[in-house]
Amino acid sequence: MKIYRRLLASYLCVCLVPLLISMFTIFNLERNVRDSMEQDIKFAVRSTQQHMDQTLSNTANAINILAEDTLISALAEKTALAPLEIYDLCELIDLFSVTVNQREGYFRGFCYFYRSGFLVSNKRTYHPNVTELFSHELELDFAALAPRGGEDGVDPQPHIRTLYQKDGSGCVLVYRNIYDARYKESVCCIGIVIQLNDRLLQRTGEGLDPFVTGEDGQLLYGSGLARQALAQGDLPALDGGTLQVEGEGYLCATRVSNLSGMRYGALAAQREYYRDLRLMWGRIILECAVSVAVGVMAAVFLSRQTWSPFKSALMLINKPRSSGERTEYNSMKSVAQALTSVAQERESMESQLLRLQARTRSGQIGRYLAGLTDDPSLLSQYIEDGQPYWLIVFSIAATGEDRGQAGVLEQLYTAICRVLEEVLLEKKSGVSLALDGRAVMLVQGTLTGEEVRRAVAMAEQALSVPVVCYISDPCMYLADAPDAWSWVRRAYQSDIFWQRGRGPGVWPAKDILRGASYRDYRDLLERQRKLAGYMAGKNYGKARQCLEEIVAQDLSDQEMPFEMIQHRYAGVCEMLLAYLPDREGFEAGRHMPGPGSTAGQLEAWLFAVFERVQQQAGPGEEGAAGNQESPWARQVQAYIRENYRDPALNASMIAGHLQMNLSTLSRRYKNAVGRGLLDEVHTVRLEAAKTLLDKGVSVRETAERTGYVESRAMIRAFKRYEGITPGQYAGRE
Repeated sequence: MKIYRRLLASYLCVCLVPLLISMFTIFNLERNVRDSMEQDIKFAVRSTQQHMDQTLSNTANAINILAEDTLISALAEKTALAPLEIYDLCELIDLFSVTVNQREGYFRGFCYFYRSGFLVSNKRTYHPNVTELFSHELELDFAALAPRGGEDGVDPQPHIRTLYQKDGSGCVLVYRNIYDARYKESVCCIGIVIQLNDRLLQRTGEGLDPFVTGEDGQLLYGSGLARQALAQGDLPALDGGTLQVEGEGYLCATRVSNLSGMRYGALAAQREYYRDLRLMWGRIILECAVSVAVGVMAAVFLSRQTWSPFKSALMLINKPRSSGERTEYNSMKSVAQALTSVAQERESMESQLLRLQARTRSGQIGRYLAGLTDDPSLLSQYIEDGQPYWLIVFSIAATGEDRGQAGVLEQLYTAICRVLEEVLLEKKSGVSLALDGRAVMLVQGTLTGEEVRRAVAMAEQALSVPVVCYISDPCMYLADAPDAWSWVRRAYQSDIFWQRGRGPGVWPAKDILRGASYRDYRDLLERQRKLAGYMAGKNYGKARQCLEEIVAQDLSDQEMPFEMIQHRYAGVCEMLLAYLPDREGFEAGRHMPGPGSTAGQLEAWLFAVFERVQQQAGPGEEGAAGNQESPWARQVQAYIRENYRDPALNASMIAGHLQMNLSTLSRRYKNAVGRGLLDEVHTVRLEAAKTLLDKGVSVRETAERTGYVESRAMIRAFKRYEGITPGQYAGRE
């Protein structure tokens, strides 16, 4: 019976101790709810800040693209507009309408020409005498909408400002000044007005009340509750906590924008979270009482059920002999077999537990290395802060081949635990992990290249596979680990992306990525504009040639960071998808290669999108060759070649000669030939200029004989279209 009482006590502990622990947790439920509420509101504000900053960044990029528009640049230089040039203003309405409709929250897009005084928005054009109507429409001061750049400095980058309307609310203005060719005077201002709303601020729940304040702390967007809280003077400096508004408690959290002085925040009433909590207490107490009763009954029942077979086993073991004496055990073999079986099962469970602990450890340290958490406490158990350590990743050479990677990586991790630790961690502190499908080690202490190569050789011998080792620079502090992991992870991801067959050995991660640089983006934008012109005109022959040029020139440079190449692929494909009539029916459009894709997969997907566009859209009204050889196109080119020496030759003069509308002629010619009228004029003039320069004619005389008003105009055209100056061209070998 003594054993029975112990069994009963054990089952009571099993049934009631978790219940007692649960009751202790329940008593702290209110604090847990508060902590959860604070985390929710901070997460919501952080999401709002990230989303708004991304929106502002996208807006700045959109303005930079608009600033490159040739029509805007041409009109900005005009001090007065001719009647036909006023029609060009109307074309800008569609340009700004498309830009405003692309993003949630875009309210108005505009362009103000300082010299001529004309204003264009996504709704209409405004004569200089009625530009103030734009201010009345937005209920804002027009001087604040188009701030002109100062004369003492030039800053052609986009700026972000907060503007307040007459009703007390506000909006965000992202603008950029465009300067003349000498960068001495701003000639144009391009801007986008963003109207804040709940959808733009990523409102995540009914209980949250989002708000935004400007650089001066004044409320830019929010309800009356936020206005009352702001009036108390506590809100701008509050990072996270509680405040009282009209005697009621609210939780509040704010974050400052990374791109401007705006502050994003949210309020949440505490009563919304505690409303149902108090109603639960009575039910919880009743459930606790029922659970205690059920637990006691279950403990008694289970103890009896356990005792019954155990009692029978004791009776079998202590079966009496014929002489009447009771033997201590009847069958030791059966007992030994049972104990062996239990020991084997225990060993298996311990092995599983160790693997689970290793995966848990790898996951927690991996979150810190990936920057998902700022808590290095688990890593500090293995790495001492302030002492040098290395981060090493072991992978399989030629990962593009089919070698059963899952099984090999499992063997590799086993080799690290049993072989590599004996070499690298025998007399050094550190930890081995399985991260990102690869074996990772952090080793502290003096580490030589010979030790690492010896460890790699032992792993290769144990696994019979070639092993590649990526190693970081030495780190000193725990805070350096995420940066080291980023370098090493990008190194082997770059090899995978470019499908480089990295040979076995030890490779410093920074040496692999050190040559990577971000090339100028303007060349790609120019090629994308040409591609868009060909696609709009259904000139698929030239479009494919332009697409192949983009892949060769901008998407195949292995010296550039592979993340930039992925971004550029996505941008080009996004532009192509805009010309796809039935995007929903395109299987490849719904299954774009993910972040782990190779450059070859992205290229195949890009051309699959292009071919799908060509199949669905069908041939244009004129073929690729027919467009360029059409009678009116040949007539335009012939007229330019006859009159390129005339300094007054421009697009309006060509349109007047053909008796066509300037806008219609410019659009049709660009869609047919792939370049604008002014580009054609410059091309003809530069061909003649290069011929004269080859004959030894001076730069000044060449400019006069090819229709340029002055030599500086020809120098600028040479730099734009040829990439060099006329002097450099004439002095080349």
